[in-house]
Amino acid sequence: GFEHLKELDIDGDGIPEGNPGEVKNTFDNLTLFGVDAYDATTFMAGCQAMARMAEMMKDTAAKKYYQECFEKASESFEKLWTDTKNSKGRRLQYFITCLDTVTGEKNTDVWTNQLDALWYLIAIGEQSFISDDKAKKILKTIYKNNRTTMGWAMRRTEEGGPVESEQGQDVYTTSNYVFAQLLDYYGMVKESKEVYKVMDKVIFHHANSLISPDNLRAELEQEEGESAPGPHYIVAAYPRPGAVLTQIIMQHVKKLQRGKGTTIIDSKSL
Repeated sequence: GFEHLKELDIDGDGIPEGNPGEVKNTFDNLTLFGVDAYDATTFMAGCQAMARMAEMMKDTAAKKYYQECFEKASESFEKLWTDTKNSKGRRLQYFITCLDTVTGEKNTDVWTNQLDALWYLIAIGEQSFISDDKAKKILKTIYKNNRTTMGWAMRRTEEGGPVESEQGQDVYTTSNYVFAQLLDYYGMVKESKEVYKVMDKVIFHHANSLISPDNLRAELEQEEGESAPGPHYIVAAYPRPGAVLTQIIMQHVKKLQRGKGTTIIDSKSL
């Protein structure tokens, strides 16, 4: 599987981007090209996991190979980093959505899911490959830039406006729960509680406890036959919002890290 994935690195920059025009991940309505923040971090997390498994199997050659794959991918990934200000004077520090390292074409939208891979790693007791300082800057940018009436949209422009893709415009409860848990893990507790507060309103006020919407429109809308603007769900019920339960795991991992004085937690302790 890993070798097949490597074959999809068409331009040889270390990150599999797939063939042009192909849907490359679960975000089937987003236009992506070259190196993108979500796939890059997910691939790098995969390299780190493969290296860890090779270490457990005492396969030094395999560990070295996966570490080299990670390092090459990391060089390309860092080209996505930006530290800028938008027209409102708001400072933005994050990894842009995507960049074609050959042509220089780029999409500077702010993607709420750009740190999902860190969430995966932390939850299984592994070490993040992005520094705490940089992770906090990214989370702060997403928190301030991507907020909408119904929650934090999947993607927003640098100016905080809606993107062209409908999927990018929408609010995903799962993504918001992951975002809230990362905020809490990195010490942004007030912001984390605010995200949970908005999601509670989405589920318990606008819907009900038996209907956990997967995704919904970012703003209140008034459709034909309705007397006033209201919430509109794209997928009214879906099991993915169960991601809220990972909050317990993230807090447990953080407690173990503090107690043991290490970022890596052995699986036996989990």
